[in-house]
Amino acid sequence: MANIVRLSWSVLSEVLRGDNVPFAYVLLKGWTALFGEGEWALRSLSVAAYSAAVVLTGLAGRRVGGPTAGLMAATLMATSTKIGLAHAATARPYALLALIASAAMLQSVAMLQSARRERARVAPVVALALTHLLGLFTHPTYVFVLVAYGAASTLVRRALVNAASVAALIAVAAYGTLWGPVVRATLAMQATSWMSPPSVADLKAAYLLLWGTGPGLIMLGVLAALLLADLERTREAIAATPRRWALVAAAVAWGLPIAVSFWKPVFLASRTPVMLLPASAVLLGAVLSALARRLVLVTLAALFVLTAALVAPAGGRSDPVPTPQSVREVLDLATCGDTIVATGLANSPIEYYLRRLNARSCVRFVAFPASMRNWTGRLAQPAAMNLVRRECRELVEGLAGGRGRVWAFVLSRGTVAEASAMLSDELHRALSCTGRLPLRGAYFDAVLVCKAASSRPF
Repeated sequence: MANIVRLSWSVLSEVLRGDNVPFAYVLLKGWTALFGEGEWALRSLSVAAYSAAVVLTGLAGRRVGGPTAGLMAATLMATSTKIGLAHAATARPYALLALIASAAMLQSVAMLQSARRERARVAPVVALALTHLLGLFTHPTYVFVLVAYGAASTLVRRALVNAASVAALIAVAAYGTLWGPVVRATLAMQATSWMSPPSVADLKAAYLLLWGTGPGLIMLGVLAALLLADLERTREAIAATPRRWALVAAAVAWGLPIAVSFWKPVFLASRTPVMLLPASAVLLGAVLSALARRLVLVTLAALFVLTAALVAPAGGRSDPVPTPQSVREVLDLATCGDTIVATGLANSPIEYYLRRLNARSCVRFVAFPASMRNWTGRLAQPAAMNLVRRECRELVEGLAGGRGRVWAFVLSRGTVAEASAMLSDELHRALSCTGRLPLRGAYFDAVLVCKAASSRPF
C-alpha cells in the first residue's frame, strides 16, 4: 500500500508540475512500475480504465433515468467494439479519456440533482474541477467535454454561474496557468495538417463505428419510431431535468468539435467519439428506457451483446496496428552493422518492440528527431527549424559514411509526417534508396531501405 501511495503522489506531482507529459503516460509510468512493461501490462491500464468507465456510465445513467436507463447505458458502453473496446485494448490515452468523461458526467449529474435540495458545497466543485483538469492533461480535446457538461448545467439550471460551470472555469484556469506554453505550441503545430473538416460520410462513419452498422441502424430506427409514436410522451420524457441535461451535454459534446473542425480539424471519426460515448450512452439509455417497453429494451440489449460477442473475437484475428510484426520482419532482414531509424512518434513503439524482440546489439537504433520536444517546440518558431534540419543532415551524413543498410520507418500522411518527409529527402539525397517495404504500424506506413554507395548490394 505504501508503494502505491508513493507512486500516486509521484504521478500527481509530475502532472501538476506541467512537465509537458500527458497524464495518461505519467500514470502509465507508475502502472509499469507495479506490473512491468510487458504488452499485457501496458494494455491492462486501458482495460481497467474502460471497465471503470462502463460502471460509471451505468451509474450516471441510473441517476438520469433510473435503474433500467443505467443498465442500458452500461450495455451501450460495454458493446461499443470498434470505438470503446478497440481503444480499451491499446496502450494509448483514449480509454482513460472515456473514464474521465464518464466520471465528470456522474459528478455533474449528482451536482445538478443535489442543487435542488441544498446549496452547492465546495468539495464537489473542487472534485469536479480536478476531474476536468485530469481530462485536459490527458488530451486537450477534452475541453469539448468540459464545455458540454458546463453548458448543459448552465442551460438546464438557467443560471450562468453554477457549481458545474465554476468547476469548469477553475479547471481551464489551472490548465492555462500550468500548461499555457504547451497549449500555444500545440496550436502552432501542424500535427493536424493531414486532417480535413468532417464530411457527412465522416459523421456517418463515426456513428456506425460506435456499435456497428446492424445494431447502430436498428437502434436508430427503433428510437425514431418511439419518438414519433407519441409526441406528448416524448416531450414529457425530455422535459425531465436530468434527461434535458443529458440531451444538451451530448448535443454540445458532438456539435462543438465538429464545428471547430471547420477552423482547425480536431474531429476524427475513429478517435474523438470515445470521449463522447459516455454522454451518448446515457442519453440513449435514458430515452429508450422512458419510451420503450421492457421487451424492446431486452431485445435491443441482447442484440448489442450478441453482436459484440461475435465481432470482438473476429477483430483479434488481424492486428489493425501490426507494429510488432513489422519490426520483427525488419529484424529478420537486418544484419550486423545495419541501422534502424524511427521517425517522429514511431520512436517509442519501435524502440519498445526492439527490446521485447531481443534485437541484436550490433543493429543500431536511432530516433529522429532525437527528442520529439525539439520537433514540437520548433514548429512554433519556423526559423528555428534550421536546427532540426541540421540534426537530420548530420544524422544522414553519418549513415552515409557507414557500410550497413538503413531501415527508416516513415509515415506518408498523419501526425508529424513532416519528420518523415525531411528524413526521406535527406536519405534520397545522400544514399541509394531503392527499397520500400509496405510495412505499417504505430505512426509509420512504410520502411525505406537505403545503403551507402560503398555498401554491399541488397
